[in-house]
Amino acid sequence: MMETREKADWPILRLHQIMKYQIDICCGKHKGADPLRDHDRIPLGSAIDFVDSALTHLILAKPPTIAQEFQQDSGSADFYVLFGITQAERDFAKQAGGDALLSILCGETEFPVTNPSRESTRG
Repeated sequence: MMETREKADWPILRLHQIMKYQIDICCGKHKGADPLRDHDRIPLGSAIDFVDSALTHLILAKPPTIAQEFQQDSGSADFYVLFGITQAERDFAKQAGGDALLSILCGETEFPVTNPSRESTRG
């Protein structure tokens, strides 16, 4: 899931992009890739809003307001929050870990709400 205060197409398009990627992984189209999980960082290939945002990656995080796992008769699945991050934030998470970045994001941004206009927390 992705939260934003904007009424725009980009959040839906980005969700579709990640859903397709996850389905492709699960169908074996990305050899050696594991299904997405906590703290994975995904490059978007462009600004999150397709215009001029500094956010060019997503990080997956446990949702803070609902249970992460849900059960159905057909099996279980996990919800994740997709949150837009900058290249510098991605680099920080790569070195310090996803928990360290999420701690900063929770204190310095509107996490879990993605604001494509926000500045990087890492300079």
